[in-house]
Amino acid sequence: MKALSKLRPAPQVAPGPNGPAMLRNLRQILGDPTPFLQQCARDYGDVVQFPNPGRPTFLLAGEDLVKQVLMDAPRYGKDTPQYQSLSLVTGEGLLSADTALWKGQRKRVQPAFHHRSIRNVIHITQAEARVTAERWMQAGPPCFVDAGAAMSDVALRVVGRSLFGANLTGSSADLAAATEDALTAVVQAARVPTGIRDWAPYPAKRSLATALTELDNAVDLMLAQAEAGKLDTEESTGFLPILMDNTEVQGTELRDQIVTFLVAGHETVASALTWALYHISLDRNLQGRLQHEAQRYYGSGDIAELNLAGDTVAEALRMYPPAWLITRRSLVETELAGVTIPAGSLLILSPFVLGRDDRYWPEPERFDPDREIPRQPTGAYFPFGLGSRLCIGRDMALLEAKIVIAELVGRFWLGPPRTGHGRGTTVPISAGVTMHPRDGLRLSIRRVMRSAAAEQK
Repeated sequence: MKALSKLRPAPQVAPGPNGPAMLRNLRQILGDPTPFLQQCARDYGDVVQFPNPGRPTFLLAGEDLVKQVLMDAPRYGKDTPQYQSLSLVTGEGLLSADTALWKGQRKRVQPAFHHRSIRNVIHITQAEARVTAERWMQAGPPCFVDAGAAMSDVALRVVGRSLFGANLTGSSADLAAATEDALTAVVQAARVPTGIRDWAPYPAKRSLATALTELDNAVDLMLAQAEAGKLDTEESTGFLPILMDNTEVQGTELRDQIVTFLVAGHETVASALTWALYHISLDRNLQGRLQHEAQRYYGSGDIAELNLAGDTVAEALRMYPPAWLITRRSLVETELAGVTIPAGSLLILSPFVLGRDDRYWPEPERFDPDREIPRQPTGAYFPFGLGSRLCIGRDMALLEAKIVIAELVGRFWLGPPRTGHGRGTTVPISAGVTMHPRDGLRLSIRRVMRSAAAEQK
């Protein structure tokens, strides 16, 4: 009887789709669930209950509700299927660790993300973005480039040098592929009940094992190089020495934190940059403005010049937040918008849904870098989270992204993508652990002609 009770839907306490409606939309839910979540928010309001078996499950689609949950960490934990699945890759690193474990971890790594520490990220990002620009130049523009793969590559190289003092130039492609395979497996694993996941087969289980071996080998190599004094930790933020020198870092925490920051540290930036380049490629006027800004920046070297590049990244994060889904478990019975939420409920919050809600954003489906976006997260704009668990690498990611935009868009005209859906048409979304173009993003590039003096800058 106890087993049967776990298969029954929880008592209905809020409006939401019924079982047949969920089945009708199952293909979309398993593919790209974002339109379904948006429609549920429009149809049922700010608190939507899904008829899932066992644990009560709710979508929270109101700005105040998002703030209430994410700002009140003691009442809401991260022990959810999403983070349990993610921990198959990252272990109990900072991203997936629950509240008690997370507090000590955050305190240990915080010094590496102080504003004084991340200044080194500027010249590292400039250098690595120029490597990408040189590769594009050697490809002989006009030509086509895989923008998504290029952004993954540059972001991995930046995170390698910035956090670990490691040159990943020779291994970035393999690490990017391993990350993609691992995160694909995470999505599939999330659909398998935790109790049978260890022995039940699922399509990406073997590729997950291979990807984890690749990631673990990278960690082992970094640690061996660090022990031998072969890493350039002087130019990094000090992240790796901070971990290695801390006696409180025990067991698998060293491995888990390195994999967490290797994966999350590049995936978020790569996703944001890919979507930013997509929209830049569609807007000739925006490209011209970004190129003018880049010319000023090339002349002065001052990243404070890059306001439009920063705004373009911020708008990409509104429309395509890499971490498009955030989940929490209610630790105690609570009330949200007049609905009694039982203890143990699964709460779903989506920066994607809130970021495209016309109650908070005029013409939310229009990409507009001139849109006024808050500099600090709100309940309607939280691509890096909100509250005490705000992403520790947010400032580093934003800094890195706007520099890459300036270094590339200042040197190349980007043409709209050519996909199977037609040239310049809307690119389908793949909403997995992070948000990417479903079929990749191939952009045409053409070199920007500048004066000889500007070329030497």
